[in-house]
Amino acid sequence: MTRYQVAGILLRGRVRLLCAAIVAMSILASGAPSWAQDAGDTSRILTDRLQQLGRDGLVEQLSPLDGGGDAQLGGARGGVRLSGGRNPQDQLKLKRLADKLKPTALERDFSARAGVELSQFGYDLFQSEAEFPVANTGGAVQDDYILGVGDELVITFRGQYAKSWTTRVDREGRVILRELPPISAAGRSFADFRRELQAQVEMTLLGSDVYVSLGKIRRISVLVVGEVESPGLHKVPALSTILDAISLSGGIKKTGSLRRLQVVRGDDIFWLDLYELIFLGTLNRDLILQDGDRLVVQALGDTVAAAGWVKRPGIYELGEGENSASLADLVALGGGTVRPRGSRYLHISLQADGRQKVEERRDLDATRIAAGDILLVELSQNVQVGNVMTAGHVRVTNRRSLVSAPTLGALLTDGSILDRNPYLLFAAVETTDTRTRTRRLYAANLESILTGQVDYRLHDQDVVLIFSAENIEYLKSAAIQRILARDAKPGELPACLGLKELELVVSLSNPGKYASATLYLDDLLEGREADLRSITFKEREQLKLDERRVVLDEREAKLREVRARMDADPLKTDLLEKTFADEENTECPKLFEDYPKALPFLLEHAILLHGEVRAPGIYPIVGGTPLDSVVATAGGVTREANLAHIELTGYARSGNGNAVIDRQVRDLSQTGFTSVLLDPGDSVQVGTVFSDRDLGLVTLSGEFKRPGRYTIRRGERLSEIVERAGGVTPYAYPYGAVFTRQSAKNREKSGFERTARELESSLATALTTSSVSAQSLGGASQAVTNLVETLRDAEPVGRIVMEADPTVLQIRPDLDIVLEPGDRLVMPKRPSSVTVTGEVLSPGALQFTPGLNADEYIEMAGGIGQAGDDGRIFVVLPNGVAKPLSISYWNYDPVKIPPGSTVVVPRDATPFDFVTFAKDLTQIFSQLAIGAASIAVISDN
Repeated sequence: MTRYQVAGILLRGRVRLLCAAIVAMSILASGAPSWAQDAGDTSRILTDRLQQLGRDGLVEQLSPLDGGGDAQLGGARGGVRLSGGRNPQDQLKLKRLADKLKPTALERDFSARAGVELSQFGYDLFQSEAEFPVANTGGAVQDDYILGVGDELVITFRGQYAKSWTTRVDREGRVILRELPPISAAGRSFADFRRELQAQVEMTLLGSDVYVSLGKIRRISVLVVGEVESPGLHKVPALSTILDAISLSGGIKKTGSLRRLQVVRGDDIFWLDLYELIFLGTLNRDLILQDGDRLVVQALGDTVAAAGWVKRPGIYELGEGENSASLADLVALGGGTVRPRGSRYLHISLQADGRQKVEERRDLDATRIAAGDILLVELSQNVQVGNVMTAGHVRVTNRRSLVSAPTLGALLTDGSILDRNPYLLFAAVETTDTRTRTRRLYAANLESILTGQVDYRLHDQDVVLIFSAENIEYLKSAAIQRILARDAKPGELPACLGLKELELVVSLSNPGKYASATLYLDDLLEGREADLRSITFKEREQLKLDERRVVLDEREAKLREVRARMDADPLKTDLLEKTFADEENTECPKLFEDYPKALPFLLEHAILLHGEVRAPGIYPIVGGTPLDSVVATAGGVTREANLAHIELTGYARSGNGNAVIDRQVRDLSQTGFTSVLLDPGDSVQVGTVFSDRDLGLVTLSGEFKRPGRYTIRRGERLSEIVERAGGVTPYAYPYGAVFTRQSAKNREKSGFERTARELESSLATALTTSSVSAQSLGGASQAVTNLVETLRDAEPVGRIVMEADPTVLQIRPDLDIVLEPGDRLVMPKRPSSVTVTGEVLSPGALQFTPGLNADEYIEMAGGIGQAGDDGRIFVVLPNGVAKPLSISYWNYDPVKIPPGSTVVVPRDATPFDFVTFAKDLTQIFSQLAIGAASIAVISDN
C-alpha cells in the first residue's frame, strides 16, 4: 500500500522498529492525563496530535491495512508512524516532539474540570523548530534597514563611468570605493547611505548615475533565554525577526508566556504581547532584531479557559498586570459563541478551599472571571420548533414550517413531493403524545387526503413517513414471514433495526395480532424447493458451492475496492466496517432502518388480499378503506376473477371481550368493489371462474398426422386427442407407444430414493452383524455405495403401460385413459428387430422373424452363458409389460415375440450371501438399465 510521507525539516529517514518502540513506550509510560479514562484515550489524543503534525513531515500517515515494522500509534483503525533517523541527534529531537505532544498539568486540570479536552491557545504557532537559520541572502531591503560591519553592497555605475563594485562594510564601518572618498555606513540606515553615495557621485563623477543594493546580509548574535526549548546565543541573519529567533530556539514551551515577551536592546527594555500578532497580525514594536538583542520568555502568567459552544475553545493567558477579565472579553478570545443566541454561560470558579463553584451568568460585561476560572458555554435548548417534515419515499426530504403546512394536505400539496411509485393507501405520522410526551404513530390514507376527502392537523415536530410500493412488497419477504411465524433462528435474519423491533414486538404479542399479515412460508419457498427437487444430490451440493463462491468473489471484489479507496485517502479508517455493514443491510429498506417502529405498525394494520388479483399479498390500510382502492393498488383483478364470489373475512367484537370470525360471500358483479369497506385485519379472497379447461398442454409426437402440443379440457381422454391430431399414420406401431406422465415420474423418483435409503440401512446392519472378512465387507460397502448413488442420480422415465391403439379404444372405452397436463405420447414406427441381452454369448439386436419364440432368439444370440439363470428369463414387450419366460424342458412355455421386444437373460444369483449380492447388484441394475434403453430405442423409432 502506498505510504504518504512528507519530508520533514528536522527528521530524515525512517525510525527503526526498536527506536520507535522505545519512544512510543516512553510516551505511554509518562502517564495518561487525569481526564482520560484509560490508556486508549491517551493513545487517541497522541494520534490526533501527531496527525496534525503529519503535514510538517514529523510523522507519516498510515492506513489500517498498512503493515510496517516501525512503531505505530492509533491501533488497528489507522494511525501514525514516528519517523526518525538512526543517529542520537534525531532520536533526541524525536523525544522532544513526543514531550511536546503530552498534555501539560495545566491542560489536564482544565480539561478535567471542564469535562472536555482543552489545550493552551497559541503555542502551535510558536512550537515549530527550524534546523537552519533564514537564508543569508540580500536583494531589495527596506530603507530603514541599519547597515553594519559585514554587510555586502553591490554598487553599479551607469553613464560616462560604467562599472560594478562588490564591497563590504569594513571593520571601521566604512565603504571604500576607488573613485570616491570613504563613506561611513555602519549604524546608518540604508536610505541615508544611498543618499550620501548619490551626492558623492554627483560631485565626483559627472554624468554618471549610481545604483546600490544589498548583496549579502551580515549575521548578528541574539541571546534567547527563558521558557524556550533550546535557550542560548544564536547567530541569525540581520533581517531576522523575533519570531525567527524563537523558532531557532525550538519554540516557546507551554510553561512560557505568550503575552510577556521581554526584549532588551542596549539600555532599552520593551515588552511584546504575541496575542496582538495572533489576533491582529501586528505588534506595537518592530520585530526586526538587532545585533546584541536579548529575548527573555517569561513564565506563564494567569490563565482562564473558554469551553463548550465557542468557536475557538482553549486555555487563554491573561494580559500583563491582569489577574481577571470580563466574561465578554473571554468569549471574544474564544472567537465568540457558535450560535449568536440561545446560549447559557456557566462560570466555574475556584474557591479558597479548593472547591469549584458553578454559577449561571447573564451579564457578561459585568461579570469578572479570575485566574483559573472556566467559562462553559452550553445551549439553552437544542430543539427546532414550528416545523414538520416528510421522510421515506419523497423526492427530497421536505422540512416545512408548521405555519405554512398546518395540515397533512397542505404539506403534501398536489403530491409532487412524492417519489415515483408511492403507496397511497397508508402513511404513518410520527407525533408527540401531548400527555406522556412520548413519540407514537398514527395512520393516514394519502389517497383520501390528496383527493380532499379527509385531512389531518399536524403538530410541531411531526414526521410523515411515506412508503413506497417496494416497502410494501418487503412485507412479504421470507425474513418478515419467518418472524411472524416465530420460525426465525438466531443469526438468520439480516442486521436490520426494523426486523429486530418486529421480532421483539412479535415475541411479546398475541400470536393472532398479525394473522392477516402472515403468509404460508411453504408458498414462498415452494419455487425454490421445487427447483432443488428437480436436480440431483450432486448438483445440489455443487449449487451450494457455486453460491458460496459467488458470495466470496463479491466480497473479494468489494475488499479490493475498499483498499483502492483507502490508498487514495488513508485517513478514512472506517471504510471497511461501513462497506460490509452496508452489504449486510442490503435487504432492509432504509426507512425501516431509520424508523424501526414503522415496520410492526404497518403489519398491524395489514389486510390479506389473495385469489384472482394480479398482485396478491399484504396491504396496510386505515379503517374504512374501500375495497376498490386496494384492488386497484394490487393491479386489478385477473380475467379469471369471479366477481360474484368475493369472500370477506373479518372479526366481530362483542362487548364482553370476545371476537368471532365474520365470514361472508358477496356478489359484487353488479355493485362493484366500492360498496365494501375494509378494516385492518380483514382478509379478502377474489374467487375464480370455474372452467373445464385444464391447466397445461399434452404433447403428441411420432407417427401422428398432426403431431404437436394440444390444450385439453378436464376429463378429456386419449382417443379424443388422437382424433384431434388426425389419427395415426399407416406406419404407426401402437403396440410400442410410449406414454409418460409427470406424476408417475415423481413416484418413480420417490421409489428410487426409498430403495437407496433401504440399501444404506441394510448395509449398516450387515456391517455390524456379518461374519465375513473386513476386506469383503469393504468391497461390498463400496458396491452398495455406488448403487445408491446410481439410484439417486437415475432419471425416472415416468412411463405408464396403457393401450394406445385407436381401434382397440373404440371397442374397449374402459381402456381409454383420462389425460393430465404434461402428458406425453410418442407413437413409434413399426420396428424390425428383437433385442437379446444379459447372460448370452452374443447380446445384441436380431432381425424380427414372425413365428420365432424366445428360446429361438436366445439360440440365435449364442445361447445362455455359464452364469445365466434359465429359470428367470423374461421379455420386455414393446408396450412396456415385462413377462417371465420358461424355456427348460420340463416347463417349456413358448411365447411369441413381437417386434420391438427385449429378451433378458439374468445372471444366476445362487449361492447367495450378502457380499455376493452386494457385488452383483450393480450388474443387475445395469441389465435393467439396458432393458430401459431398449424401450427408449423403440420410442425413438
